[in-house]
Amino acid sequence: STCMAWAEYTDYSGVGWLYQLIFRSTGVKPDENRYDNIDLICYNGGYMNEMIVHSAFNRNATSILMKIGGRITANHDHGDAGAFQIYYKGMLAGDTGFYDSYGSDHFKKYHQATIAHNSIVIYRNGTAIGQKNGSSYTEPTTYDKWMSDEYITASLTGVSYGYMDEAKTAPKYAYIAGDIAPAYQGVLTKGDRRMLAVFDTQDSKVPMYFFVYDNFTGTNNADAMTFLLHTTSEPTISGKTVSAFSGTGKIVLQNVKGGDKIVKIGGSGNNFVVNGTHVPTKDGSSDGFWGRVEITTQNSSKNDAQLNVIYVTETSNKTSYAATEIIGSNIAGALMGNTVAVFVEESTNYASPIIFNTTGAGDSLNYYVSGVKAGTWRVSVGTTSFTVTVAEGEGLIHFTAPSGAVTIAPVN
Repeated sequence: STCMAWAEYTDYSGVGWLYQLIFRSTGVKPDENRYDNIDLICYNGGYMNEMIVHSAFNRNATSILMKIGGRITANHDHGDAGAFQIYYKGMLAGDTGFYDSYGSDHFKKYHQATIAHNSIVIYRNGTAIGQKNGSSYTEPTTYDKWMSDEYITASLTGVSYGYMDEAKTAPKYAYIAGDIAPAYQGVLTKGDRRMLAVFDTQDSKVPMYFFVYDNFTGTNNADAMTFLLHTTSEPTISGKTVSAFSGTGKIVLQNVKGGDKIVKIGGSGNNFVVNGTHVPTKDGSSDGFWGRVEITTQNSSKNDAQLNVIYVTETSNKTSYAATEIIGSNIAGALMGNTVAVFVEESTNYASPIIFNTTGAGDSLNYYVSGVKAGTWRVSVGTTSFTVTVAEGEGLIHFTAPSGAVTIAPVN
């Protein structure tokens, strides 16, 4: 077979160059060992602060990308701090828009903008405010200029991950968290986004649970935090549950906390909408996505918080799986299958007791509690008691225990 690839380059004089590469693969077979020594969990730190996780390297794998970000370089950079993408049997949640031409209206106002990504926009008096993107900057001319506060978009507050086996053939979980407020042009004083992907579901029909916790503080009461989810098919909204399909894969989102208003925006001629106006590509090209779901917190307060729980499965699986909210002081949480995810609400470095209840949920649960300080913690669940250690920079307690009354306290 023969395939062609195109590469476009524009130099600083404005002259465009187009290169065509032709690859002929007749007689070439894939290397059976091409994935050897490649980690299924890849953490890219530095100024990216991004995690990519594959359940396996095959067509049936579940894959997720979670990005916090850190520093922007201008030019082609997108306003995508805090964004995620999910693939299972098809693209279930992804970045949208089309690179029709560098600097075009569509490129700058939609494709590069936060509203085209699975992140957060802030609505103020009906106008969506996203993050700074490459079009908002001039390129830094020196390294010192790039190191200035002007180019900071986020700060990492936690990262942790693990496998189910010593050979690292099966991811267990991956967690990343950060403050993405700096990306929002002074609109936010806090932009706490935490993402937890759990692959150890112990349910062959549900390969991944995904928890997204957001706690944002704006600069005035008119700010309304809006969670974005972009899907390739038209989503179905039923109460606080959203579902959509791609290929033979299905994504289901349940808003456990903070979703006062859930709407969908999309369809032909309506899939690139920004503040009520469609921003089409120059030639009418499509990105293959139907559009997006917006989940908005409307509480007339400077502080907004949401907890959204997602799972993926095959379209043939007609079983519905419910996320149950976990109630406690200063926490937001949910129980999904065998997984308990709890998020300390007002801190990413908490050092006080955490108390909640999971009674009746089962004999063996995987617990994840985020927003905690590094050190040793004592866990008590019913009559069971033990200690766990949180390493510096992780921000996450994780353990396996039965259901019951849970108390987690720092060891002095």
